[in-house]
Amino acid sequence: MWLGKACGLELTFRQACTAEKTGEVEFLDVNHCVTIEDDFGFGTKDFVKPTAKGRQFLNGNSHHPQTTFKSILFGESIRLRRLNQRKDDYLSRLNRLKEKAIRSKFPLNMTNDMIALASDWEDRLRPPKCDKKEDPQVWATSFPHLLTITQKEKKLNMKAMITYKRPTTIGQKLTNYKDLALNKTRKQTKGGSRPCAHCALCGCYGKNNKSMVPNVSQLLTKTKTFKLSQSLTCADFGNYVATCVICHEQYVGQTSNKFSKRWSAHRSNWNKQDCETDSDKDQMALSRHYSENHGTINKPPLHEAYTVAFVEQPSCHSLDICENKWYRLIDAQINIQSMILPHVK
Repeated sequence: MWLGKACGLELTFRQACTAEKTGEVEFLDVNHCVTIEDDFGFGTKDFVKPTAKGRQFLNGNSHHPQTTFKSILFGESIRLRRLNQRKDDYLSRLNRLKEKAIRSKFPLNMTNDMIALASDWEDRLRPPKCDKKEDPQVWATSFPHLLTITQKEKKLNMKAMITYKRPTTIGQKLTNYKDLALNKTRKQTKGGSRPCAHCALCGCYGKNNKSMVPNVSQLLTKTKTFKLSQSLTCADFGNYVATCVICHEQYVGQTSNKFSKRWSAHRSNWNKQDCETDSDKDQMALSRHYSENHGTINKPPLHEAYTVAFVEQPSCHSLDICENKWYRLIDAQINIQSMILPHVK
């Protein structure tokens, strides 16, 4: 005996049969309705629970950006188009969605536009794709109600958009320990090239037990001394200068990745035999200089043959120009490929 019956509870079982050509059964938010007009004998509609009558969305008078309410209507329209098999049922559900949005005090013009847009959807599985040939022009503001686009401006530029940007709260400004710590570090740190003390370039990994990065604030050459204004470590990117420990000739390079990662490639080329292809000549410049000028017998590891200094961190698209500048300033003799850029002071 079912225990629920002893407690006064009863279960009601319903079924719908296509042979009888009548009946409907709901499951979650889908209502399966038997109809002879459909090829499979039944069609689907969306189902709303009796307890959800008069329901509302998020209040439209709240301080949410208008894109939030637009996204709600967009998502609900997709769900209704997927659940309602017949177009007539879908259009009637859109009107019900519009009434619900009005009860929730959604912006009326935005609601009408979204309902009109969703009324033209034919595909049940997904809304039509929007061909965006150009990137939209977006203005982010913490006060979107102060920056509006008129209808005439929208016609002139269909890609213009205004989005909400949440402002920083007073609590975040007072308790953002990361920014406070970084600002304090920047004030105390002077310019120069320094090891990060965490990578192979600093001698902190595997057999590389000697740092190639001296802690310096100036770059010494045979003729001049250059002050390094930026504070750079192995974890940064930019332009670097390698100096031979024996003859003090220098090599200028660049990288858009970390300096430590770039020198892993130099280390790999150092352990190879001298290459013969012209395309790899500059990759083997450090190894070829040492072999031609200091012999190949008892060739030391790379961290005993060269030191490296990080000299500048420009923007990524200015790395070539910056490399050309340092190449001419220090008269780098180890570089094999000649610079083809114009003279930069």
